[in-house]
Amino acid sequence: MPKLTVKSPEFAGQVFDLSQPTVSIGRGEDNTYQLAHPSVSTHHAEFRQEGGDYKLVDLGSTNGTRVNDERITESPLRNGDIVMLGNMLLTYESETAAPAAPMPAAETKVNLAGAGTPSGRPADFKNLAPFPKPKSGGGGGFPVLIAVAFLIALAGFGLLIFKAFLA
Repeated sequence: MPKLTVKSPEFAGQVFDLSQPTVSIGRGEDNTYQLAHPSVSTHHAEFRQEGGDYKLVDLGSTNGTRVNDERITESPLRNGDIVMLGNMLLTYESETAAPAAPMPAAETKVNLAGAGTPSGRPADFKNLAPFPKPKSGGGGGFPVLIAVAFLIALAGFGLLIFKAFLA
């Protein structure tokens, strides 16, 4: 059987069984369940049975009604929903599982003609690499030759200076 459990400290643990087709809740004594809190209107809301679950309907309350932190005027309820009546926090518990999504029709057909054909490469396509491809071929030997010649010249110059200090 569906039920509401109050979570707000003032009435924590209080449980309202939803056993009638229509259950009213509010501050007034003439409701099915009285919730005597200043933020709750005299006739705050109704829970109306729809199948195995209930629908919550706000009755024009001053401080509003929320389901899962969304202000509503009317909303179907599902197991685990958080209900706010004014500043009062309640949880909706139901043994009814949420409805499953409908299966697609058996006659649904998909046209796969042409699905396996290659699409080709765009005209401006170069490559997927984030860096440009290094150029292959000559051009790499000349800088190496210059570097080797520089090192030989530097060594020769160092040798001349060393001999000058010894003399």
